[in-house]
Amino acid sequence: MGITTLWVTHDINEVEEIGDRIGIIYNGVLEQVGRIRDIFSSPKTRNVVELLGLHNTFECEAVKIDGPFAEIEFNGIKLLTVNDGASVKKILIHPQEIVVSTEKIRMVNTFEGVLQEIDENVSYARLKIRVGEVVFTSDLPIDMYRLMNLKIGKKIFINIRPRAVKCIS
Repeated sequence: MGITTLWVTHDINEVEEIGDRIGIIYNGVLEQVGRIRDIFSSPKTRNVVELLGLHNTFECEAVKIDGPFAEIEFNGIKLLTVNDGASVKKILIHPQEIVVSTEKIRMVNTFEGVLQEIDENVSYARLKIRVGEVVFTSDLPIDMYRLMNLKIGKKIFINIRPRAVKCIS
């Protein structure tokens, strides 16, 4: 139609149905503007992450920066991530970006953990995996989950690509 309309809502389902671009306002401050999928995949601030209820957000610190990469640490976990030179204080890892395997994956950012919780949905299984003191949430396609025969308490491995680690200011 080409008609600009301002719609104020707290219902994310309405946003997905009505809008093609959204703005996130927190305490009267416009935190981020963009396409819905861009905001969900790369939230810019902690407030946006909090408002969207995203999983796998961790306070962290950069322990080493080497060119376009940074090694970050939180709760005893060290991760390699892509870094544009900005300070890293918090990260986000989308559940779909965490690869789950019953065998060790020989890549950076691979960790051994224990499967703590399984929540089966229509198209995916949401897994909670404890690695040391950290619990990661992973969404596994339901057909893959069923093939893997995963059980609570079972040792599994997770892998997180460096580009999947989103740095949040």
